[in-house]
Amino acid sequence: MVNEWLLAISYVNHLFEGVSMTETEKNIDLIWGGEEIAKIIGRTARITFSLLEKGELPAKKVGGRWVAERSKLIAFFMEAA
Repeated sequence: MVNEWLLAISYVNHLFEGVSMTETEKNIDLIWGGEEIAKIIGRTARITFSLLEKGELPAKKVGGRWVAERSKLIAFFMEAA
């Protein structure tokens, strides 16, 4: 578990390397894990994992674990409505 967090932190740091971040960018609300993403979107874990694997949700796998930005999930469903 600790190795996954270190990998995730390293990955996020790499994404923002050399980028001047605003306060908003520093407060990115990441949702970790398919089950947590399922709670946010109001679907079962099974349906959510299926959507994630098919690339139908704005999320990525980091260190073997799904991660999504809360605002991108909300925006995704607002656009689809």
